[in-house]
Amino acid sequence: RFGAPELHNFKDFHSNPDVIKELKKSYESVNDIDLYVGLQNQEVQVGIFPPLLTTMVLAHAVHGIFSHRLCQNGDFTETTFDPAGCGYKIFSESSVASMIARNVANMNPEEVSLEVIKH
Repeated sequence: RFGAPELHNFKDFHSNPDVIKELKKSYESVNDIDLYVGLQNQEVQVGIFPPLLTTMVLAHAVHGIFSHRLCQNGDFTETTFDPAGCGYKIFSESSVASMIARNVANMNPEEVSLEVIKH
C-alpha cells in the first residue's frame, strides 16, 4: 500500500541470523509474524525506526496534520500560538515533503513522493 517491498523470507525482514533463528521457532513464514513482534523486531535500515513503523507513524502524522481544523479552516494565523509569528513562518514555508525529510535520516525533500490513495 505504501510502496514498501514485499517480504518473501526472513532474510528480507532481518539480516541477523540469531534473530531469524528465533523468529523461525515461532513463525512458519515471514508473513505470519505478528504485528507487535514485527514492529519491535524489524531491522532498522535508515534512521532510528524500522521501515514499517516509520511508514505507520508518518501516515498517521500526515493524516493528523491535514485533518486538524487549523489546517482546514484557515484558523492558523501568524499570532495563533506565537505573537512573534515564528511558528507560522516555519509552518507556512514548509511542505509535507520537507517535514518528512527533516524526520528521516539522510533524506532529501526532493526524494519524497506522496501518493493520494482513495478508498
